[in-house]
Amino acid sequence: MCWLCQRRTLDRNFLLDHLVMALENQLVDTQGSWAEKMAKQDRWWVEDVAHEEEEGTATCLFRVNSCNYLRRM
Repeated sequence: MCWLCQRRTLDRNFLLDHLVMALENQLVDTQGSWAEKMAKQDRWWVEDVAHEEEEGTATCLFRVNSCNYLRRM
């Protein structure tokens, strides 16, 4: 293989490696932000439940949903 072809191949491999690393980092960031979002939603749900129980406004529908939620954990 001529030196020019080798050089182009190395350059392309280098660029592809960087592209793959950038995409992997983006995927990790996306997964992390999704996990944070779900944790916030769970925390808000628990706070809402606690508030409803304090006020005595919890409904039967809430009890069904909370049982289903606990089964998923």
